[in-house]
Amino acid sequence: MKHITAYLVAFITVTFSLAGAERNVSEWSFSKVLSGPKISQSDLKNKVVVYEFWGVNCPPCLASIPKLSALDKEYRDKGLIIIGCHAQGGSDANVVKVAKSRGATFTITKSGHSPIQFRGIPRMFVFDATGKLVYDGGPSKGYAAIREAMKNLPGAILEGRTFKKFKRESKQLVARKGLGALYISLNKKKADDPIF
Repeated sequence: MKHITAYLVAFITVTFSLAGAERNVSEWSFSKVLSGPKISQSDLKNKVVVYEFWGVNCPPCLASIPKLSALDKEYRDKGLIIIGCHAQGGSDANVVKVAKSRGATFTITKSGHSPIQFRGIPRMFVFDATGKLVYDGGPSKGYAAIREAMKNLPGAILEGRTFKKFKRESKQLVARKGLGALYISLNKKKADDPIF
């Protein structure tokens, strides 16, 4: 009896620790791109990534497409990638037709894989620029999660500021081309004047 109790406690502990484990964008995948920007897994690095699982016969899914397209237009050049993974049956041509009729500007794929089991669509997963899952749920609250993740992108906090020095580096940071310029400027042997 003691052994059964010990095994049960160990099983429950492992189950809850796995359920609470942080999820990363590298665990998700998508299949053939049907329409929108052509992307690959390597394009997702250092970007805010949204996976939305949807279907052509799902009214809430169809209502979400124009809202996601508006966010795509607003943030695509600033580091947002939206992937609409079709999760119902039907032909590729019909999926593309329905997505385009709703104004989809983002990537639409034939299907996708999520390591999280879920029932029901639409289902949205939002990842920050580090690849960490920051939102899992329906799209109604997901739009705010996307905006919040975009605010936290490297360089987003620098937008609108005027720099007196390090103009080239500041442009790289604001353009979200990396933190290498900031690293170089912070490791100089001689202190410079404040950059703001």
